[in-house]
Amino acid sequence: MRHTSIIVAAGCLTALILGLVLAYPLLVINTPVTLKNGLDVKVVYAYFGTPSFDPNITGLYQNYTSSQQFVTNNNEGQIIGDTVYNTHAVSYFIVLNITNLSNMQASLFDIRTLVGPSITESDFFGGAVAASNPILNDYRQLSPSSGWNNMWIVNDSRLIYLSGIIGALNSTYSSLNSNIWIYAQVHGSSYENGNVAINGVDYKQMPFQTFGEDHLYNNLVGENQTLIFLNEFDVSLGRPLQ
Repeated sequence: MRHTSIIVAAGCLTALILGLVLAYPLLVINTPVTLKNGLDVKVVYAYFGTPSFDPNITGLYQNYTSSQQFVTNNNEGQIIGDTVYNTHAVSYFIVLNITNLSNMQASLFDIRTLVGPSITESDFFGGAVAASNPILNDYRQLSPSSGWNNMWIVNDSRLIYLSGIIGALNSTYSSLNSNIWIYAQVHGSSYENGNVAINGVDYKQMPFQTFGEDHLYNNLVGENQTLIFLNEFDVSLGRPLQ
């Protein structure tokens, strides 16, 4: 009886491993250990929408309401197959509230934001984050540039925005109509105790408001407020003068 139980348990474990390995498409991200009192990051605003392209703009406009097939070419101009056109251009705009909780000045090295209908933390991958059919995987390396710096003073809190246009699967994008997961990670270094690595993670399920083809999560902008773009990454809140 004991031998049979061991065989059954081994079979279940094998099935679990095969299920994880064969899951496709699957994005796996290594997650650094978060140091307590290091960095705090919160997703406070997220927008996804379908850009409106003029039909006269070559290459970007497409009538997504009609079913069509396309052939695709590689760099040498050879036809490599035809496929149903099942993706479309999606614009995104995400705002993170990042705070330095350490006792010394800190510098940020990178920011990653992952959005999808299924995001899980997996011990099987050594503490990584796995996402099946992600809508967005945005990774930015941060370094000082003209008019912008990656230094956070003690208790400094800044709003950082990430934006762009991506190609998203129609089926995956439609998942924004229901609750969806978002994972944001920041990695940096504090000069406390000899340049120690610090990290911050926000990982939660977010309800989006839907406006036709546009989707919005807003825990930042109040009535009669608007977002003011300051430079490459920083954004602020403003309101009209009375």
